[in-house]
Amino acid sequence: MNYGIGFVIIHLLGFTIATKQPAMTAARIAAAIDAANGRLSSADRVADLITQVARTQFISIWGNVLPAFATATVVAVGLTFLLGEPPVAIEKGEKMLLELNPLLSAALPHAAIAGVFLFLAGVIAGYYDNLSIYHRIPDRIRKVPWLRKRLGVVRANKLADYLSKNTGALAGNFFFGCMLGSAGFIGLILGLPIDIRHITFAAANMAYGIQAHEFMLSGFEVAIAAVGVFLIGMVNLGVSFSLAFFTALRARGVRRLESLSLAGRIFKRFFKSPGEFFYPPKEAGAAVSNAVSPAKTESK
Repeated sequence: MNYGIGFVIIHLLGFTIATKQPAMTAARIAAAIDAANGRLSSADRVADLITQVARTQFISIWGNVLPAFATATVVAVGLTFLLGEPPVAIEKGEKMLLELNPLLSAALPHAAIAGVFLFLAGVIAGYYDNLSIYHRIPDRIRKVPWLRKRLGVVRANKLADYLSKNTGALAGNFFFGCMLGSAGFIGLILGLPIDIRHITFAAANMAYGIQAHEFMLSGFEVAIAAVGVFLIGMVNLGVSFSLAFFTALRARGVRRLESLSLAGRIFKRFFKSPGEFFYPPKEAGAAVSNAVSPAKTESK
């Protein structure tokens, strides 16, 4: 529950959990798809859109990973200075780094479980948004006598407006945190290898693991941990996006064969030019420059 409350606080402060974006974006992409009789009218255009979205998700993920790694490093170093010893014992640090190793641990299957939770969080968010609209919760809040008296009419209306736009997000964040926090405990009770690996937590654990060794790890060991963090993030995003996207396609009546054909186009594009999924192609940059240049000339 502390994870859930923490994620809710993140949302209340106006920040976003980047790994939740793919599941939400997938539904937006599907909503923009033209489908007739179960067939896509422009699969190439959809593939282009997915490629562009992948680039933005990649950047947003690093916007989470880098601050998490830096913050964990600062906290670990600060506590070491105050306590006289690392906050994480070297044995625990070794375990943290081992759990990031994609070859010697179940990091990637556990990352897939986290991806499923990300997808479910998006479904839960949509459910509570619909529930709020169906039961007209914002309108009811505006008319609660004791709330209007205690908060005042203006604040009660602001609260209603906020909930009309954020009920689903608050619920999704809370349940997502609860799912992440309880996965390992449920696995322990059932005696099953159930756990999660989330890219932000993985980045922080990497920082704590390195600091536990007093920054004396070899470059190879650090590289293995970094690759593990990267792959965990890719699995988080890939699983959550795929589940949300194909669910949205089915909801719009797109046939399964059409969905598989679209997936094939995307995989073919990825293996042909993987860089497009991580940074804009040179042609796009040139097009932007050409579009901006006339404006600059006219302003002069």
